[in-house]
Order: sequence, then C-alpha cells, then structure tokens
Amino acid sequence: APVFVLTTPAIIPLIPGVLLYRFLFAVIRIHTLTTDEFMFAMQNGVEAALVILGIALGATLPDVIAHQFIDRSKRERLRKILEERDGQEAVIEDAANLDHASERR
Repeated sequence: APVFVLTTPAIIPLIPGVLLYRFLFAVIRIHTLTTDEFMFAMQNGVEAALVILGIALGATLPDVIAHQFIDRSKRERLRKILEERDGQEAVIEDAANLDHASERR
C-alpha cells in the first residue's frame, strides 16, 4: 500500500482540535472580544497552525528524502547495468568486426 494510505489516518487524530475550536469560536464573536481575549485567540490560532505545519512536515519530509535516496540508488544501479551492457555490446561488435574481417581475406 502507498505510504500515505497508512500515515494519513494516523495523523488525523493529532490535529489540535481544542486550539482550533477556541480560535474559530473567538473569530465568530470577534466584535465582543476584549484585547486580552483577542490576543489569547490569536495565540491559539498561531499555535494550532504551527502544530499542523509541524505534523505536515513530519509526515512528508521523510517520504521525500526516502524517495530521493531510492531514486538515486535506482539511477546508479541502472547506470551500472547499462555500462555492463554497453561493454558487452562493444565486445560483440568487436567479434562481429573480426568475423567480417576474416571473411574478406
């Protein structure tokens, strides 16, 4: 199964629901907030956003790094295989050239 099929359901419970609830509830009644309540609501909103950003980065960065490593190793393996194949083709071409040279004499 793809990695995201397994990681996404595990990440959903980590979303900071209480902080988002407090922030959105304060946004709804923003016209009745005092300065302290407004600052508390903004603190909850920023904290929730940072937590969500951290969760998102923590879920995606390892996958991106792993894909880069896997792609690099695949390219290296393919390069080696092609070099071996090209070396074998050169030997076959040399043998074919020798066959052609021997037929002409």
